[in-house]
Amino acid sequence: MDNLLTINEDNIGGIQILQFAPRYYFQSVSPGAIVFKDGRDWINIEIISQTGTIDHESVTDDGGDYYNVSASAALPKERPDIDSVLDQHKGLPCLVKMKDQNGYTRITGCFLGELLISHTSTSGTKAEDENGYRISFKGKQTLKAQFL
Repeated sequence: MDNLLTINEDNIGGIQILQFAPRYYFQSVSPGAIVFKDGRDWINIEIISQTGTIDHESVTDDGGDYYNVSASAALPKERPDIDSVLDQHKGLPCLVKMKDQNGYTRITGCFLGELLISHTSTSGTKAEDENGYRISFKGKQTLKAQFL
């Protein structure tokens, strides 16, 4: 019998580190073995503290069993360099790697279903507003994000 017991350690919500890479950066992708092409690596994203999240929705329908997976976070300040990177990768299938506030690292977007990247930006409406971006990765997968 499986038991779900009380967690006797910190349980902090949110994503601490968010990285992504488009599928074409990889030589091979399989559970437990992700190999980058020479000269390629994760794209690191500076995120605003306590804005990152990953969600999995278990679905069973005529298409079978799968997960709707989404990951998103807010990025500080609209800038030309961020615009360039986000525009270069929009709509591309990506793998996403996240480290949560509890120290666990997960990867998603690589197991029979990839996540597509999209983003929005806002200038804010008043001087005290912060401008920036919201980056999102969404897709269907046969497995939810895997712990590394």
